[in-house]
Amino acid sequence: MGWLTKTSLTVAFLFLPEMISPLVENNLCGLRAIANQASNFGNRGNNGVRGADGNDGRSSESITIFADGSPLNLNLAGQNGSTGESGSNGTRALCENQPINLPENLQGAHGGDGGDGGNGGNGGNGGDLTIYATNKDYLKEISVNASAGQGGDGGD
Repeated sequence: MGWLTKTSLTVAFLFLPEMISPLVENNLCGLRAIANQASNFGNRGNNGVRGADGNDGRSSESITIFADGSPLNLNLAGQNGSTGESGSNGTRALCENQPINLPENLQGAHGGDGGDGGNGGNGGNGGDLTIYATNKDYLKEISVNASAGQGGDGGD
């Protein structure tokens, strides 16, 4: 018979809130406890720590050359950024002994959230190149890689 009473009260709350609201005088927390009939126990776990950010890649230096028609390969690429570190795990909730013989549902404490991963480092800039030449055909003999470095991946 007790089950029927609790169910009827919950149904009245869900479908006829104007009948119950004067009884609780705007105390929504009281209504929620009546409808849910649950008890919490235990202590929440601690959140994890955020991972460190990755290091930025080094930018390449800028150079000036004088072209004389000799073949030349130049690497002025920036370095890649390093990967961010992973965040640490959250800790488990502390729920030693579950209470027994209670007339309502039990809800244990939540574990901690894991820490965010660190940001990846920025890629370095490619270097600038200035070329002086007396003949524009000398420029055909020069190959240059001045790409920027790639950004590092974020941590887990």
